[in-house]
Amino acid sequence: MKIKSAFENSYNQLLKNKELIIPFILIYLTAGVIFGIFFYASGTQELFKELYFLQNQYQKELLQGNQDFFINLETREDFLSKTNYDLAGKLFAVVNKSNLVFLVITVLVIIAGSFYFITASRVATSLVIKKKKLSIKNITLLTHKLFFRNLWLSIFLFLIFGFIGLGITIPIMSSLVFMDVIVNWEDFVLFVIITVILSFCAGIYLGIKLFFSEASLFLEEKTVFKSIKQSFAVSKGKKLNIFLLILFVWGIQVVFSMISPPISLDLFFSLTILNFIKTFIIAIMVLLFQGILSAFTTLFVFNSYLEFKKIK
Repeated sequence: MKIKSAFENSYNQLLKNKELIIPFILIYLTAGVIFGIFFYASGTQELFKELYFLQNQYQKELLQGNQDFFINLETREDFLSKTNYDLAGKLFAVVNKSNLVFLVITVLVIIAGSFYFITASRVATSLVIKKKKLSIKNITLLTHKLFFRNLWLSIFLFLIFGFIGLGITIPIMSSLVFMDVIVNWEDFVLFVIITVILSFCAGIYLGIKLFFSEASLFLEEKTVFKSIKQSFAVSKGKKLNIFLLILFVWGIQVVFSMISPPISLDLFFSLTILNFIKTFIIAIMVLLFQGILSAFTTLFVFNSYLEFKKIK
């Protein structure tokens, strides 16, 4: 397989087109900024900041008292009552009708904005691979053209994987019930294990077959069903190699997901200006690294698609 070639091409393309990372950064930045606006404007930040401070105080008391770090909820409630902190009142002040409406609007805007930049990032990647000018005009025009195709593809893939479990569980469960096979818990546990294994295998198989549907849609500007058909055709006889490719990409995403959440929390809950500045600088570095990593993995997947496509 020419995975090495795809890797080298992706690396060189990213070096020559460093601006490619911008739409990838905007995916995460959009969600962070919009959520940050909600977090501060709704008063939620102040509540969490107070709870964050109290949690730190609580942990200090536990450590000073040489008690187990993981204490039950009752002890934590006793600590709050000792500090005369009105948690119920604070929660009722934040959880109100206007904030709930604000939250729904925020979530919808985050989803729409993030998905727009996801589409734009894939468009930019396809332009780099096809050696076309990476301009705002080109990206915008092609993003508008492919936005709804990408949306329908995403919905279609979500429904496919969402119904895998139901498609396997319902027939098996119905058969077992009508045949009076389930007579004890051992049989039920066995049924659950079999269902999970079958669902997992079906998910892996379809994941491999559909893996290149996005690459086909953006690189060749095909319709949703033609992209899916093309992905099935390209994956024929190459399932193991595509599975290893999926593991590589998934592994990178899992490792990085372990880094970013704690940094995001520290940024929101920083109690001092110095802490905030330090965390903000680290967050910028992480965001930059995340953009580079996302741009590279997308390039790698798209280039791998072209390499797999060459193999008959």
